[in-house]
Amino acid sequence: CESHGPLNELPPDLQAVMQGLLEVQQEIILVAFRNWAIAFEAAHQRKPDDQTTIDWVSQNFRDLVYYDLKNLKGLQYEHLGQYERAIQEYDEAITFDPEHPMAYSNRGHANEQSGNVKDASRDRDKVLQLIESRRSTQ
Repeated sequence: CESHGPLNELPPDLQAVMQGLLEVQQEIILVAFRNWAIAFEAAHQRKPDDQTTIDWVSQNFRDLVYYDLKNLKGLQYEHLGQYERAIQEYDEAITFDPEHPMAYSNRGHANEQSGNVKDASRDRDKVLQLIESRRSTQ
């Protein structure tokens, strides 16, 4: 999103946070697609017509897409200056996956832009907490 600006224009501490977010997002996407492919292959080898297994695998893929779509929709609203609508989209993404830091980061930016400094600070703290939690479990 243009409103976020290039990474190298951010203060060094925020650059580190954003770099951490990008790494986490890349890892989540790669793991999700790998797991989806493995589950689909296993379902197909076990019983190609096992609709329950195939439905389960498909649901996981739809879940990943739903979360990403909510984030993208929020970014679009932000770009249009519709921060409250953006926050609503990020809220839905967070409700769907409360352990994913990207929606908190995006919501924090929208909160900051709309003047909700306290909420923006809370979201930044949550992003840092989630990133540290992920790093400590690796």
